[in-house]
Amino acid sequence: MFALMRKYTLSLILLSLFTSLFAQQKDTRFYPIDAPISQNTVAAIAQDKHGFIWAATRYGLNKFDGVKYTTFHRDPNSSESLPSDNITELIADSDGNLIIGTLGYGFSFFDVDKQKFTSYRHEPDNPNSLSSNEVN
Repeated sequence: MFALMRKYTLSLILLSLFTSLFAQQKDTRFYPIDAPISQNTVAAIAQDKHGFIWAATRYGLNKFDGVKYTTFHRDPNSSESLPSDNITELIADSDGNLIIGTLGYGFSFFDVDKQKFTSYRHEPDNPNSLSSNEVN
C-alpha cells in the first residue's frame, strides 16, 4: 500500500511539473509598447474589411496591419486628404470603408481600397449640407 501511494504521489508531482512547464505562455501584446501611434488618446477604433485596425486620435488616423503602423494626417495641399487631424469619431461601413468625424471640419468618407478621402462640410448657403462641422 505504501509503495502504491509513493508511486501515485511521484506521478502527481511529475504531472504537476510538466503541466506547469507547458502551461507557460509567451508575452502576447495587441500592439508593441513602443508603437509609433500619432497620439496617446484614442477617440475611436474600427476594423476594416481587410482586418486592419484603425485608431482615431487628436493628431491623425492610424492604421495597424498587424506588424506596422501607418499614420494619415491632414495635407493642406490635397483635397483628398483628411480635412483635420483632430478626429472624434470612426466607423467602418458595411463595405469596410471608414466614416471619420472631425472636430470643426465635418466628416470624411475614406475609401480603403483607393486610399482616398472625400470630405463633407456644413455650407451655410446650402440647406442640404451638414447642419454643423462639429461631429461628435
